[in-house]
Amino acid sequence: MVLLFLSQIISFSHILDTNFDFLDENEFEIMKTYPYYTKKILANLMGFNDISNWASRAQERVDGQGYPYKFSGKDLSLKDRLMAVLNVYQSLTIKKSYRNKYNHRTSRKGYIR
Repeated sequence: MVLLFLSQIISFSHILDTNFDFLDENEFEIMKTYPYYTKKILANLMGFNDISNWASRAQERVDGQGYPYKFSGKDLSLKDRLMAVLNVYQSLTIKKSYRNKYNHRTSRKGYIR
């Protein structure tokens, strides 16, 4: 929730409300910057250094295809991986402009294969 809120503050909401499959290349590049801005905002809050690092890695994937750093499994701590899973779960369980929210069971099935 915090990641989504922070990214919307930076006015990416028009992009976040678009179905990922329909973003053009420029919009996708803009979207990929939100973890950077999240880290920048959180790093300025006393006591949030660790949280800012985890939050900035929430879009990373074990296979190295995430963003913004393209870290792979060996580069991601357990906390980084947990943040990534929670980020996906949170995204699935909220209503988007282009789809209804998923319930817990459907969200779990969609992520755990």
